[in-house]
Amino acid sequence: MKPVIVFGTTVIAKMLFYDSTDNSDFQIAAFSADAEYVSGESFLGIPLVAFDQVEHFYPPNDYDMIAAVAGSSDMRGHASYYLRAKEEGYTIRNYISPRAFVTPGTKLGENSLVFPFVYIGPEAEIAENVIIRQNAYLGHNIEVGAHSFIGVGCQIGGGCKVGPFSYLAIGSTVSDHVVLGRETLVGAGSVVIHDTAAFTTVVGNPARVIGTHEEEGIRIKRRE
Repeated sequence: MKPVIVFGTTVIAKMLFYDSTDNSDFQIAAFSADAEYVSGESFLGIPLVAFDQVEHFYPPNDYDMIAAVAGSSDMRGHASYYLRAKEEGYTIRNYISPRAFVTPGTKLGENSLVFPFVYIGPEAEIAENVIIRQNAYLGHNIEVGAHSFIGVGCQIGGGCKVGPFSYLAIGSTVSDHVVLGRETLVGAGSVVIHDTAAFTTVVGNPARVIGTHEEEGIRIKRRE
């Protein structure tokens, strides 16, 4: 396989780097970021190049790419990194940790990032550009829409459908056969037992709607 350019210098990119150090099928040749985020010539000891120059130094014929940017502060913006990588003509790779278990036959869209100790059950379908963080459990016959984020320790029951651009925060649970509408934000530790409407924020046990975000999309503000 071709060596890989990682588009992103976020915490997700760091996790990807450290987990892949003993993965012979995934060799990182360089990192790339938008010019305003490039402050040196290397990142984690690997060459770092501005995205507007990456094709010159690492042409798509010789290198693949993966976008490793989690977009909790702007989930719609999260999709743009993956799409820009495609527009440059790169083959887009997936990353599945050797410490994850993905049932054979699972459908994984490109730019899937599956971190350690994830379990994905039989006949699951994961669309493109989905990040699944450590210790998540995804049951059988589930569907996860494009550009979604499944947080650390999430549990998704069998037969569930997660709409595109959704964000399931750390430790949240979705009961069997629940359908999460497009761009659903599930708060940390919440338990969802009923379907959700598109563009809603739900929290609690059982989860209840506390807001909507149709115009701006999911934007999680971090505490200072």
